[in-house]
Amino acid sequence: MVTPKPRTSYHNPPSPVTPKPNPPSPHRPYIPRPAAPTAFYTYTLQPPNPAKPSSSSSFSGFITTPRPHHPTTPGVLQGGRWPVGGRISSRRPTAAPPFPWVLAAGSDGLKPRITTVTTASVSVLAESDVFLPCKATGNPEPDIAWTKVSTGATIPANTKHGPRFEVLKNGSFVIKNIQLQDRGQYLCTAQNSFGSDRMVITLAVQTEAPRIQPPKSTDIAVYLGKSVTLDCFASGKPPAQISWILPDRTFVREVGTVHAPLSPMSLLQNGTLHIHSLNFSSKGDYKCIASNAAGADTITYHLHVAALPPTISEEAMDTVIIQPGRSVYVHCSVKGEPVPALKWALPAGVHVKPSQFLGRRLFVFPNGTLYVKNVSPADAGRYECLAANTVGVAKRTVQLEVREDSPSFPRQPLPPLPIPPTHHHGVPSRQHSVSAMYGSAVYLHCPESTGSTRGTIWQLPSKTIMEHRYSPERPIKVFRNGTLRILQLTELDGGNYACVFQRPNGEDMELFQVEVVMTPPRIEHVRTAQTRVTFGENFQVDCVATGLPDPEVTWSLPDGTLINNALQSDDSGHRNRRYVIFGNGTLLLQQMGKRDEGDYTCYAKNKLGKDERKVSVKVGPNAPKIRLKSQSLVTVKLGGSAKLSCQATGEPTPRIMWISPRNDVISMSSDKFQIMDDGMLVVKKVILADEGKYACVARNSAGDDVKNMKLEAELQEPFINGMKGMSTTKVMAVSYQTALLDCRVEGKPEPRVWWVTPYDHSLPTPYLGGRFQVHRNGSLELRGVRKTDEGRYMCLAKNNLGESSLLVELDVASIAEKPSFAVPNIEILPIKQDGEAIILECPARGKPNPEFTWVLPNGTMLTPGITLQRFTHHLGNGNLQISQPVASDKGVYRCLAKNVAGQAEKRYALEAGRKPLIRGSTGGMKITYGLNLNLPCTVDGWPQASITWTLPNGLVLDKPQTIGRIFFFANGTLQLRQVATFDKGTYICKASNSFGSSTLSYPVAVMVFPPRITNTLTSITRVNRGSPVKLNCVATGIPKPDISWTLPGRTTLLPHNRFTVQGGIHMTEEGSLVIQNPMLMNSGIYKCNAKNALGTDFKSTYLQVV
Repeated sequence: MVTPKPRTSYHNPPSPVTPKPNPPSPHRPYIPRPAAPTAFYTYTLQPPNPAKPSSSSSFSGFITTPRPHHPTTPGVLQGGRWPVGGRISSRRPTAAPPFPWVLAAGSDGLKPRITTVTTASVSVLAESDVFLPCKATGNPEPDIAWTKVSTGATIPANTKHGPRFEVLKNGSFVIKNIQLQDRGQYLCTAQNSFGSDRMVITLAVQTEAPRIQPPKSTDIAVYLGKSVTLDCFASGKPPAQISWILPDRTFVREVGTVHAPLSPMSLLQNGTLHIHSLNFSSKGDYKCIASNAAGADTITYHLHVAALPPTISEEAMDTVIIQPGRSVYVHCSVKGEPVPALKWALPAGVHVKPSQFLGRRLFVFPNGTLYVKNVSPADAGRYECLAANTVGVAKRTVQLEVREDSPSFPRQPLPPLPIPPTHHHGVPSRQHSVSAMYGSAVYLHCPESTGSTRGTIWQLPSKTIMEHRYSPERPIKVFRNGTLRILQLTELDGGNYACVFQRPNGEDMELFQVEVVMTPPRIEHVRTAQTRVTFGENFQVDCVATGLPDPEVTWSLPDGTLINNALQSDDSGHRNRRYVIFGNGTLLLQQMGKRDEGDYTCYAKNKLGKDERKVSVKVGPNAPKIRLKSQSLVTVKLGGSAKLSCQATGEPTPRIMWISPRNDVISMSSDKFQIMDDGMLVVKKVILADEGKYACVARNSAGDDVKNMKLEAELQEPFINGMKGMSTTKVMAVSYQTALLDCRVEGKPEPRVWWVTPYDHSLPTPYLGGRFQVHRNGSLELRGVRKTDEGRYMCLAKNNLGESSLLVELDVASIAEKPSFAVPNIEILPIKQDGEAIILECPARGKPNPEFTWVLPNGTMLTPGITLQRFTHHLGNGNLQISQPVASDKGVYRCLAKNVAGQAEKRYALEAGRKPLIRGSTGGMKITYGLNLNLPCTVDGWPQASITWTLPNGLVLDKPQTIGRIFFFANGTLQLRQVATFDKGTYICKASNSFGSSTLSYPVAVMVFPPRITNTLTSITRVNRGSPVKLNCVATGIPKPDISWTLPGRTTLLPHNRFTVQGGIHMTEEGSLVIQNPMLMNSGIYKCNAKNALGTDFKSTYLQVV
């Protein structure tokens, strides 16, 4: 449908209003202020005939953009998209036009009129170019501009915006590489001082999301070394861009050869990916992506790479007996992928390849057949046919015997046997139809010839002629009585067999039509489609296939691997070859695990077709089962460690959890408990409160199992604070503070505990009176300690097995001092894995003496006297000992020192030390004489390594310093300034710390060259008197040689030195000699000298002034 061109003009406009700009600044160009954002415009769309308006539509709300002094418009921003302009509304019509800058007091003129005739809508394909014409007439010539209605952005004529938008000088609007966001209405405005005209065009962008043509199959199996093409034909508007993602995540988009580590490949113009020579690394998923402005589509090919070891169709061992003088053919038909390389090994050890002659009597045909002409007794021996490719080797051995009495052949070789003409028997006298199974043996009986020395003659379907004395095709043999035998019938043996035999009255012929009966493969028996296997058990599935010829059985594993008897396709080692495939097609998988789940597909294939059956295998989980449930009671001494075992099996591996006698879940590691990797629970320093029933719970997704164990403490005499008998300790308290005297008592039966004060007062447990309180755990608390409370306090514990006592000497200090450390609060130490223990000290001072607690990097707290695995907090001095440190011990160790006055903390940061490593390498450095040489020595390692430099003369620099021209910087760099020849040699940087050392050598060679004058000076230089002459002298050398000239009077002239003798002679910067006004007295020998530290060179010329 074609619609009229919409025209726009002002509808009864009032008087134009021109905004008043601010006065221009002398320092910047004047830019008029845009119209107020409340100004709106109304446009009426008209058909080409303005006298008869048919319809109207309003487009209003464009914020006017004044024209600056520059060619670009402020309303158009940088970039490839339209900027947002004004608003669109039709509430308040106004006469303010979108081009206020062109309004002026005019004279007689003509209002603009757009003359372009076009459709109201244009539809274009995405990513193509569009051309929108807009020509206008008027006097004066109108200014044309294009505005996008949705944003209000405006581009005037003869202006280009970004790489895609341009309004030509004639008013035509060009949009390149059009995008979906470019659709919408576009307004063309023609304006001069007498009015304006407008035209609206609606732009539609056509797009169609890509769609890739699906292939027949996305699972592709290809033999090793073959090539494969992966098609990716996609439709879409605009045409889709094709890209590929390879198995190694390489992204391919450019057409041409692809440089990827997998295989040689190329991307064709139509999007097809061609892989030239497959290897095992080529397998994986190849993803094709087709994309355009409307969307994208993908398809993934699953590529499998397989290989077939060589197989030889003939028997592996054979013997051929032949008469001398005859010729013999020895066959060796080889199959395999990649195509095997074949060669024959002769008895003499010589190897012969296909299409190769050996002498004039021996030749190997391209199909592998060995031909020996005029056999002699010397040719007898062992002949071996060897075939090999990348995945296997096959061999066939033939023993050739040469005998005089061999009845197989006459002494003279027979020519090819033509069928005798049968003029009287153009049609066979009899026809026979023979049907035989594929692979069977067939005997065709033909009447025996009478009265003929040649005997019966056979013509095969391949037109080959055979008789009992000449049978070149080994599987087919003709007997003397005329019978033809075919061994192992194949589809190639089908056809018409003609036998010609001799009768008393002439020759006769019979025809045998042989049909090879073949059946496509069929899998008769396989397990049900869904099979569940218990974890860890063996899985066996049969695949009984029938067909003629016998079908080849192949199994596809869930990971895409294809396996059969002859082909084990790139197992990659992940399964450790736990699968076995038997000759009858049965597949056995041992010790099934979760990763073995999936679909197992059996394929049966022969020449007539293919059959497949799929078995989905699920490996079921096993519920946990705890061993040795009979062990239910564990006894332990008080203060000792109890070990409660709990070993469980199941799939998935069960998680072990322990529940305490108080029905609390025990954490993996704490001061009291630790759960080992095998599920064993260790109860440390058992006390009476630890007695009770502990439950071990083994749980996984299939269920759980529980084992109950009872922990009991052995009968034991009382222990106080872990010690039996009598013990003594001292406690420092502060006046008017609270003192706590610990008396932790253990024993069974539970002992009776009481305290005796210095005044022989007996305080039972528990006790509360005045300032003294005995807690149920045996501790004595003294509140508001006074100087009179000093003395000896005795804690006594007794049961029927004995008694123990603890004597506490209490001292009362008048003031308290908060703990403090004399050394820095944090130290960084290396971890040396040499077996030597690390001891972290905690030297805190305070009154009273502080108590120490160590916090490990994992948050575990160690009180004095506690040992946790390799960490021991020594009682008394507060030191932490780490036995046999390893790298995993790194982290921050915190020592907390606390007394009644406060707390202080010291930290040790342990880091795994490592041997220094010098970054960079050198294969020798060359430096030009006189330059500066920098030799870096950047070291990684901890602790920080010390760097030493050894110079070629044996001098060792062990710290940053400066010696003459040699600078040893703090960052390890060695600098030699103004290198000389004697600086050559090997400079060695050595970095050492407590973990080892490493070195880096810099062999340095100093490049020097003696001077050499490279230009040619003629032996005689003739010059006219008064004509300036210039004698050039160019020299090379390292260091740069100095050039001088020796004049005839043996005067030497250097650069920047002027010779004032008559003639005005001087030298240039380049070393040339200039004589401005040569005279007769300037004649003579001029010698150029080049000199550096390595030597001199000179050349001379005789200057003749005529």
